Amino acid sequence: MSLEQNLDDKFKELNIIEEQQNKIRFYLNMLKEKDIQTYYHSIAVGLKMADAVDDKKAGLYCGILHDIGKLAIDDEILRKTEFTQDDLEKIKEHPVYGFLILGEEFAFSALAGALLHHQNQTKSYPCIKNLSTIIGSKNPESLEKAKQYAKILHVIDDKDAKEHRRNNYREQ
Repeated sequence: MSLEQNLDDKFKELNIIEEQQNKIRFYLNMLKEKDIQTYYHSIAVGLKMADAVDDKKAGLYCGILHDIGKLAIDDEILRKTEFTQDDLEKIKEHPVYGFLILGEEFAFSALAGALLHHQNQTKSYPCIKNLSTIIGSKNPESLEKAKQYAKILHVIDDKDAKEHRRNNYREQ
């Protein structure tokens, strides 16, 4: 069964309404046009994330949307298999771009998926000095949940990248 069919099945299983499916597919289709490998990686991570957390829908969205910021990264850089230091610095901007792209529409995924998914690795990025300043301190429970999901997402993302990506820039 294809990843796309698995995603369709997960949408049905989680009773995700068509309007939400279309919004997710909009982002996925943009990734597919930009970089097919990131597209498949995002679906795979989303499906695994949905199975790994209590809030299946939030997990699915976080996983699918975690690399959406790569839409703002130059195509040439995304297709490389070896990177210069300058390339790596540009790639490291994708969490912030993802946070900005997703904004309020997918606020939890913007935070837990896009912005925080590289915070739990040895050389974390982006540099976030005061997270509560960025997102506000209105809902500390949501921030703690986002941090927890980001930790889980990091493990799933890293494992899938090591197994399936032609260019795993974390290892450089």
